[in-house]
Amino acid sequence: MRELTTYHSSASKIVTPSRMLHVGTLAQARMRGGAHLHQVIVRPPMRMTRLRDVGSWKAETVMRHARRSPVVVYLNRYEGIPPEAFERAAEKGVVLDDLPDSRFSKLVPEAEDSWIVLDPEAIVSIRAIDWP
Repeated sequence: MRELTTYHSSASKIVTPSRMLHVGTLAQARMRGGAHLHQVIVRPPMRMTRLRDVGSWKAETVMRHARRSPVVVYLNRYEGIPPEAFERAAEKGVVLDDLPDSRFSKLVPEAEDSWIVLDPEAIVSIRAIDWP
């Protein structure tokens, strides 16, 4: 699997990556905001554990998967999605939270994957960049 170019925004610069570093697309990083933007190159494992986005992550839930995979992937149901996408679904009377990822991604094609890096060894490089 080829390396992933991902982004992370935060209040401070990342000097040393830690466990549970959340990374995603540039649109997702923009939506999160933050004073600093980082480009993070991740070497994904051959098999990643896929989780369902529940809005917030408990450390013990995510770390349970660390034994199986150094990187967890999930369809981000919140960040990087324009409000109009949610309005379209609401007009159709669809409750997005009830849908499995496969249906959600068809109704909201703007939704993209995000990753949680559980093992810093999976990070190839990380550099601070200017906000575009």
